[in-house]
Amino acid sequence: MAKRNRLLVLCVVLFVAFAFGCGGPEEKKLKFFNKGKELYEKGQYTEAKLEFKNAIQIDTKYADAYYMLGMVEMRSGNPRGAYGAYSKAVELDPKHLKAHLEIGRLYLGARMVDKAQEEAALILKEDPKNEEGLLLQSAVYLAKQDPGRARGILEGLIGQGATNPDVFLMLSVVSRQTGDDKGEGDAIRRGIQANPKSVNLLMALADHHVRHKRLGEATEAVKKAIELEPGNVRFRVALATLYWGSGRQAEATEVLTAVTAADPKKEEAWIEVAGFYLQRQKIDDAERELKAGIQQNDKSVKIRFALGELYANTGRVDQAVALLKECLGIAKDAASPEAIQAKNALAKIALARQDLAEAKKYA
Repeated sequence: MAKRNRLLVLCVVLFVAFAFGCGGPEEKKLKFFNKGKELYEKGQYTEAKLEFKNAIQIDTKYADAYYMLGMVEMRSGNPRGAYGAYSKAVELDPKHLKAHLEIGRLYLGARMVDKAQEEAALILKEDPKNEEGLLLQSAVYLAKQDPGRARGILEGLIGQGATNPDVFLMLSVVSRQTGDDKGEGDAIRRGIQANPKSVNLLMALADHHVRHKRLGEATEAVKKAIELEPGNVRFRVALATLYWGSGRQAEATEVLTAVTAADPKKEEAWIEVAGFYLQRQKIDDAERELKAGIQQNDKSVKIRFALGELYANTGRVDQAVALLKECLGIAKDAASPEAIQAKNALAKIALARQDLAEAKKYA
């Protein structure tokens, strides 16, 4: 009898272990969702999108997955897709405040102020102390030319102990739009005091100094931002811009050289440095940087697009066409965004040449 009981217990243990090992739909969808969030935080948006879609396939009513899919679409430069995903999230969960917040921001960006107001009101009805909702409401008031009420909300948040850098940045914008130069600077400095490691506030301070011809102070602010985020290419290009504007061109060039040398495989670095030279009509320097970038990243479609655009804008259309055709060869998927972008560019060039058959082929 004892032997039989031991066998029964063993069977139960094995069954439980097997059940947990296989994992049910709930466990699987969470696994996909959590993996997607991890990839999203790393900036791997294409991979993250796939994980969130996998989670949705398991549970078509998974509002959080739709919300994160919207976040991915925004980071990928597709606000229309983001709006669709956020809308689905609030359809499934009408009280999904984060999705309502993002929809409100999209409305505000599209200057649909009344729609943004509706989203802010909905958020604050559910959670009157919601900091992001109050920030959205403040932005709505600013868009409605009511800076007094916008400032009141922001000062109220700060008085309650809010340290969110966006609160201080918004307050600086309110001051700037009302012509309160001192108030703008004070808002940014208060923000930095509360958030010494906020690179956004430091760059806002740099911009404030530049507009008032205080290039030395602006340079110091940018240097502090670089100390906090050494790998941020745009901060280093901003430093080069300040050096160049101060007549220190050799130092600017040295900074730019260091940008691409730090990580030759970073496509953004080559494109940003080339853009710096293009803004100053240094066409040869920009071309040199992009060619060097392609040598370091022989499969880079992005750098080829940038070089192709340079060729097209400087009358070297045949060279631009050759590069775009290279992009088509590199993009394995004919329906990928890179391939479609190349086809569109080739169609436009053909149309400009009045070669309608060629344009039609690519379009």
